[in-house]
Amino acid sequence: MPPNPAPQVRDGLVRTGLAVAGVGLVLGTAHLQHGDASAEAAEPEPRPVPSPEPTEEPEPVLHGDYADGEYTATGPYVAHGADNEITVTLTLEGNDVTDVEVVGTAESGNSARYQEEFAEKIPELVVGVPLDEIEVDKVGGSSLTGDGFLEALNRIRGDAHN
Repeated sequence: MPPNPAPQVRDGLVRTGLAVAGVGLVLGTAHLQHGDASAEAAEPEPRPVPSPEPTEEPEPVLHGDYADGEYTATGPYVAHGADNEITVTLTLEGNDVTDVEVVGTAESGNSARYQEEFAEKIPELVVGVPLDEIEVDKVGGSSLTGDGFLEALNRIRGDAHN
C-alpha cells in the first residue's frame, strides 16, 4: 500500500502557516516602529480651553499732571472666593504721594489680618513716590489686597487728573 501523503501535506501547511504568521508579525512590528500615520491620526487634537471673560477694569490715567489735594477711593478685590474692599485715602502734592491711609472692610479672619498688615506696610512703599510710578504686589504678607489698592489708585488717578 502506498504511504498516506496527508500527514506530510498537513505538516507542510502548518509550517507555511507559521511562516506567514511570523512574517506578518515582523512586518507589523516594523511598521509600528516607523510610525503609523493612522495611529497618529487617531489621537485627538488638543483643543484650546476658552479663558473666562475678563472683568472690566478702568483704564488708568498714566503720566498725568495731578491736582494737589486729598483723594479717597474704594478698591474691590476677591480673596479666596469672597468679595473684599479697601478704602484708600491719599494726599498728593506735586504729583507725589505725601500721605496714605488704607482701611479694610473685613471684620475677621485672614482677610482682616491681611488688610491690617497691608495698611501698616503700604506707607513706607508709596509716600514720596510719584503717583504714576506706584506698583504694588505682595505687601505685608498680603498678595491680594494689592489688587484692591491698585484699583483704588486707578480711580484716584482719574479723580486727580488735571
